[in-house]
Amino acid sequence: MQKILNKANKDIVILVFGKVLQIIIALLAVRLLTTFLSESEVGSYYLLLTLLTLFNFAFLNPVGQYYNRYVLYWKQNANLSNANAMLLLSRAVGIILSLFVATFIYFIFDYSTLFQFTHFILFIFISLIASSYLAFLNVINLIGNRLLFIKYLLLSLVLGISLSIIINLYISDTGMAWLYGIALAQILLFLPMYNNINNFDKLNVKLLSRKISVIQCKRVMFFSFPVMITLFLQWGQNSSYRLIVEDKYTVEVLSYIAVGLAVATSIFTAVESLATQYFMPNYLNQINNGTSEERSAAWNYLASYMIPIYFLLMMYVIFTAPFLMKLLVNEKYHNAYSYVMIGASIEFFRVCSNLIYLVSQSEVKTKTTIIPYLTGFTIMICCLYYFDANDALWLIPSTLSFTYFLISAMLYFNMKKLLAIKLAFGNIIFSFLLSSFFCTLFFLNKEQNILNSILIILVFGGVFLFFSYLIFRRASLKYGERLFNLDKVDIK
Repeated sequence: MQKILNKANKDIVILVFGKVLQIIIALLAVRLLTTFLSESEVGSYYLLLTLLTLFNFAFLNPVGQYYNRYVLYWKQNANLSNANAMLLLSRAVGIILSLFVATFIYFIFDYSTLFQFTHFILFIFISLIASSYLAFLNVINLIGNRLLFIKYLLLSLVLGISLSIIINLYISDTGMAWLYGIALAQILLFLPMYNNINNFDKLNVKLLSRKISVIQCKRVMFFSFPVMITLFLQWGQNSSYRLIVEDKYTVEVLSYIAVGLAVATSIFTAVESLATQYFMPNYLNQINNGTSEERSAAWNYLASYMIPIYFLLMMYVIFTAPFLMKLLVNEKYHNAYSYVMIGASIEFFRVCSNLIYLVSQSEVKTKTTIIPYLTGFTIMICCLYYFDANDALWLIPSTLSFTYFLISAMLYFNMKKLLAIKLAFGNIIFSFLLSSFFCTLFFLNKEQNILNSILIILVFGGVFLFFSYLIFRRASLKYGERLFNLDKVDIK
């Protein structure tokens, strides 16, 4: 038992250290992006990023989620290399489909004023090939090699930023050029990383050919097709506003809103991925062979501290928003801190939705998630297209926040029908009481210099970490649960 706890402590130290570095690098990237690129090119950057996210969500990630659901099973049965080969094959098909859709989008939205067609298609092709790096990077974490995962993650981030700066300085100072730097870094690192994953067993072509059957394809499609629809709707909820804003207003307006929301997204994504990297392997182990009661216990325990910590993070970002913008973006975007504040609420409901969404995967009933996302997406599109926000641009992110709240609520009630999940309202109230401390920032002058802004962010960041520890400890004590013994939890 002591060895397990020592390994747990070592893992959490590695992940926290790596995640802190990832946050620093990610936020530094926002600062560099807004410094090197003009407002219009920052808008183009987020427009291209939106399209790449669409193709990944619609054509690549659905099969990837099926793969992630069974990756530990395949590893245990010495079948991981075969599964890897199948995932690469499915991604190749998805990339080809994406190019046809990209061509359609290019002419429908008339992007000829922003990009040359051949440059646009080549960029989409190379970027989607590069995205396989992230798909397989996640496998390294799921199979338990946390240190190697952190090394490859940080290396790709640092190399990507470095190449982006070099390309922007010496070749082209555009949003597309910046993204090319990131894609090139991922391509360079893909082969050595992929070889690490395939060390566990050998590719068996005969076995692989037998596995490619109509029955197996139907099984994958039955799981993946509802996921594809849900992920498309998630993309619509998260990112499609950029297409609407660019089309209805201007690319400069898009850049201001997108930069503000990106700061909130960077912080939440880092915390969410830390939780995913550390707790997801244990959660997947628990649900692989667990009973319905054990699966619900695993989710309830996870949610009992993650949702309160997410709420605490939302309050931290809201009240530190002016100081974050002073530090993290170029001075031309400093007044966009109101978008960071609204973005924090968007991200809170987004990560909560992702947490609830896990239930559909554990029960392998992914079609139950379609209606909530379809409802939210439809309401958002109608509001953004049919209401003019020229005089109140803050209404645009506010619409996203409201519809994500609606999605979270609908998902929760749908997932309760699949599994006996419960929210730990006592812990949420405890988090709310702790977060009131951040209200003291309301009385500080927002016009602080960079040094004071850094001090405020660090001090209150330390308070956030301490409060998060209290929430986690309270959840562990309340439910009589330890991380590596989830099956004994008793949620009441």
